[in-house]
Amino acid sequence: MSATYINKLKVNFFMKIKSKVVKVSILIALIFSVVAGSFIAAVFITKGKLLQDYIDSIMKRQRYSSVTAIDKLFLRAAYEGMILYGTFAYPEATVILKEYLYGSADTIQLPSLYFSRAPFIREKLEGLKGDKGPIYIRLREDRRIAYAVNGFFLRVTEDGEKKKVRLYQDIVFNTNYKQAINTGFYFFSLRIRLPDQLIHTVKKRKNNHL
Repeated sequence: MSATYINKLKVNFFMKIKSKVVKVSILIALIFSVVAGSFIAAVFITKGKLLQDYIDSIMKRQRYSSVTAIDKLFLRAAYEGMILYGTFAYPEATVILKEYLYGSADTIQLPSLYFSRAPFIREKLEGLKGDKGPIYIRLREDRRIAYAVNGFFLRVTEDGEKKKVRLYQDIVFNTNYKQAINTGFYFFSLRIRLPDQLIHTVKKRKNNHL
């Protein structure tokens, strides 16, 4: 048997394997698309109830340390989706979320431009000397601030004729699983409640404070 013939057999064998892998990959992608599409359709048909019920069920399972691999996969996808969308819509909150999920820093510093110009912050600073807080903000007042910091403090100090303003907060996601601490998120036209505690199911950082 010639070397050329053997090489042809090898090529044909690997081509067949490659063809099967491609077909299986396409089939898996189609199945995933159908399942994902059906789930999204069901979410809208039920006006978000299906998705909300599932999230609430994860919270119950987390309470009893019985979260499933599917639950973790869903939460990972949800947080990654938030990071992807938030990079453009809520960049400050996205920095915090990424650090809390994957980082190890004890302190992070956020860009101050948006905060310094936000009407909500400027209103709180009027006539302020020293410290003020905790200050809470509703989503309808300013989502970009509310998703990043809520229950924050303001500190005003004087440096000659200049005033220095510091906005700070010790960020920790609740670990009490008996009662959900919910944050409202918008999935297209639907408002979904996501318990803060669920982040501990998938986060990689060891400490809870940031």
